[in-house]
Amino acid sequence: ALVATAAGAIEPGEWKTETRTTDFHMELPAGAPPGMEDMIRQRMGDRSFTNSQCLTAEDIDEAPEQLFRESEGQCEYSEFDMSNGQMNAVAQCNMEGQTMTMVMTGTHGADSYRSEMVMNGETPAGEMRITMKATGERVGPCS
Repeated sequence: ALVATAAGAIEPGEWKTETRTTDFHMELPAGAPPGMEDMIRQRMGDRSFTNSQCLTAEDIDEAPEQLFRESEGQCEYSEFDMSNGQMNAVAQCNMEGQTMTMVMTGTHGADSYRSEMVMNGETPAGEMRITMKATGERVGPCS
């Protein structure tokens, strides 16, 4: 059951989000081939991407977490709260076939936000933790 409290927390419109990976850590099992973490880090680690999307008033009322849909992988939010200018969310995300738990914290105003997401998960190659930071701003009305 998703608990979403966001009505009126953010303004509808065109939102531009920039997300970048700030930290990547992997616990590889003993005997893993050398260079494996570097290979995975290059694939997962050094990423930055920008996304624009239109959020309507209905979107915000029904599912404010759509603002964060650009986060890689498909995420199902089990907790989501944007009350009092704070953002707190927990989601289970499918990244490249692996289930990872994401914890998001941050702050927001009506037309911008900053957040940090920490994703943890077990992969066949070992335990993985990825930290990402995101900033979003409302750039104007939906075109």
